[in-house]
Amino acid sequence: MKPKRTDRLGREIQRQLGKIFLELTRDDPQFKDKIMSVTRVEMTPDLLEARVHVSIFPSKNAAEVLEQIKQIKSQIRYKLGQQMSHIRRIPDLKFFLDDTLDYLERIDQLLKK
Repeated sequence: MKPKRTDRLGREIQRQLGKIFLELTRDDPQFKDKIMSVTRVEMTPDLLEARVHVSIFPSKNAAEVLEQIKQIKSQIRYKLGQQMSHIRRIPDLKFFLDDTLDYLERIDQLLKK
């Protein structure tokens, strides 16, 4: 059973990263015309690492966008630290592509055949 603290912190990080990604898509020209959402955040038990699953639309160049996100990871972590100043240590962020929507779409197309 996962402790409540890791779940609460994961949900809070998910919410704050959603706001940060919204700012990125609005202000940063390299992320214009992209829709990015944080679908899940998994915290390690020691709260030092957060595995962030990001869904990116359009998905045809999602891997490239994920690499761009990884390149500005320190800036994202800094903004997260500003928003979550009540936390002693901001966890290290590891970004992963969440392709469950693509998977569901593929299954739906196969079932329609």
